Amino acid sequence: MNWHWLFEILEREVPSERIVLANPFKTRIIAEAQIKTDKVDARILADLLRGRLVSSVHIPGRETRQIKEVLRQRCFFVRQRTMLRNRIHRLLGGQHEVKLPQCSDLFGRKGRRLPGKAGTPSAGQTSIDPATDALKGTGRAHPRG
Repeated sequence: MNWHWLFEILEREVPSERIVLANPFKTRIIAEAQIKTDKVDARILADLLRGRLVSSVHIPGRETRQIKEVLRQRCFFVRQRTMLRNRIHRLLGGQHEVKLPQCSDLFGRKGRRLPGKAGTPSAGQTSIDPATDALKGTGRAHPRG
C-alpha cells in the first residue's frame, strides 16, 4: 500500500474522480517495454490514459482506508503473537525435564508463571526468556469482538 501517501497529496490538489490508480497486472505493456526508464514509462502511461486504455482499480474512501490499515496492523500483531507462542511451545516441548503445570492455557494467568518457576534448565531458559519477554509486548491492544 505504497500509493496512499501520494494519493492523499494529489487529492488535495485534484478532484479524486480525476485520479486514476492503474492496475499493474493489467498494464503489462510497460513491463514488456524494451527501454525501461521512469520517463518512458510515464509517457506510455500518459498515452494509455489519453486513449482510456488504463485498467484502473477501485480507490476506497479515506475512512475505509484507515479502517483497513488498523485491521492490517492488528492481523500483523496477532500473527507475531501466534508465532511467539508456537516458538515457546516448541522450546518447552523439547525439554522433557520440565514439569508443566496442569492448566488449560499455557499463556493464561497460571501458565505465564511457568518459565520462571518450572525449573527449566539454564540452556532452555535462555531460549525461552527472550520469547516470553517479546510475548509480553504483544498483549491485547483491542478487545475481542
